[in-house]
Amino acid sequence: MKSTNRKIEKTLAWIANIILISVVILMYTGFFKRQLEAIFLTPEFVRFSLSSFADTFFLYTKIDSYSLIEFFIIIIKLSALLIALLALLATFTMKHRIFSGVLFLFLAIMLAGITSGVAVPVYLLYFIVAIMLFAKKG
Repeated sequence: MKSTNRKIEKTLAWIANIILISVVILMYTGFFKRQLEAIFLTPEFVRFSLSSFADTFFLYTKIDSYSLIEFFIIIIKLSALLIALLALLATFTMKHRIFSGVLFLFLAIMLAGITSGVAVPVYLLYFIVAIMLFAKKG
């Protein structure tokens, strides 16, 4: 059986991985701290924090709004790290094209949902790699 060379898929995946890992490293060094805090000062989040659900939640857990913002920033950082690790797993397991394709598709959907358009180059490249893995036999 002829082995398929996946240079294009690997190159696209590594370009996206390098961009993603760079952003994660910058996120953990505090480069995006102001931007992450600004996310939670949007009118939607302020409206949520003033809702009756949030009042009940804060009453029972005794969490102030700044602690909640810090908690959400930690969740965002951990999810970005998890996505980067899954991306590396998908890249290293390209021999199993279906498994790797499903992982890349899952990563593209996760990044599209979490970043809401900011990481377009990364999740677009992951989506292209997933389609190429599903289309190419071998």
